[in-house]
Amino acid sequence: MTRWLGSMGPAGADVDRFFHHLARTLADSDPARLRRPIPLAEIHQSLVPYRSHRRALGLASSDEYETVLLRLCAGEGDLVRVDPDTVRDRFAREAASAHPDLDILHQHGEVTITLSREAVMRALKPESPASPPLPGSPPHLPFAEPQADMLPGSAEPAFQPIAEAERDLLPADDIRREGRSPPDATLGSATAPSSRVDEGADERLSCAWCGGLLPAGRPAHFCPHCGQSLAQPRCRQCGAELERAWRHCVDCGAPVRSV
Repeated sequence: MTRWLGSMGPAGADVDRFFHHLARTLADSDPARLRRPIPLAEIHQSLVPYRSHRRALGLASSDEYETVLLRLCAGEGDLVRVDPDTVRDRFAREAASAHPDLDILHQHGEVTITLSREAVMRALKPESPASPPLPGSPPHLPFAEPQADMLPGSAEPAFQPIAEAERDLLPADDIRREGRSPPDATLGSATAPSSRVDEGADERLSCAWCGGLLPAGRPAHFCPHCGQSLAQPRCRQCGAELERAWRHCVDCGAPVRSV
C-alpha cells in the first residue's frame, strides 16, 4: 500500500517549479493523467525532457535537472507519491547524500509517480502563476483575462446600476438583487446565464478542462475540481472568442499563448 511521505520538508523553488511545469504540461496535453500514476521514465524522457524544457525549468545542466527530479521523487515538499515505497526511500537516502548517484533514476524508470491532488490544484489556480518565476522573467499573465466588472478577490460581478427600461428583461434573481419584485412570468423572461444549470435537468454541464461536473442551480466561474477558469477564452490581440484547444486565433492568426 502506498503512502504520502514528506519527510524532506518544504519544496525548494526549483523543485516547486519543476512540479508546476509538469502539472501544467499534463493539464495542457491530457488532464486526465493528472490523477493517474505516471512511469518515472516517461517524465524525463517524453513529458518534460531536459533538452526541450530546460529554459522553462530554469536548469542549466542535465545533472541539475536530474538532481531536482530526484529530490521531487524523494518526497521534497510532499508533491508526489512514489510507488513502491521502498524505491521512494532509496531516492530519499540518495538525495540526502553529499554526492547523489543520479543513475538511480534510470535504474528505477519503471516506478510510478502520482501527483498530489492538493498540489495540482495549487499549481493550476488561474489567479496564481503557473510556477515560481525565474529571476528576471516578466510577470506571468493568465490565459483568460479577468473581466473588468469583477470585484477584487471575488468570483461575483461587481454591482452595476440597471436602467429602468431594462429591468423587465432580466432574470428574476437579478431583479431581486435590485430590490424589486420580478415581473409577471407571462410577460416573458430572459434566458439564464450559460453557467447556470437547471436543478431538474437530466444533464449537467461539465468542466472543459477536467470533465468534472459543475454544480447545478448556480453560476460557476471556476471548476470546483481542477480550479480552472470557466470564462470564455478570448484573443488578447483582436478579442475574438477562442476554443481551448486552439493554438492560433482564427480571426487574426495570433498565437493563443502569446496574445
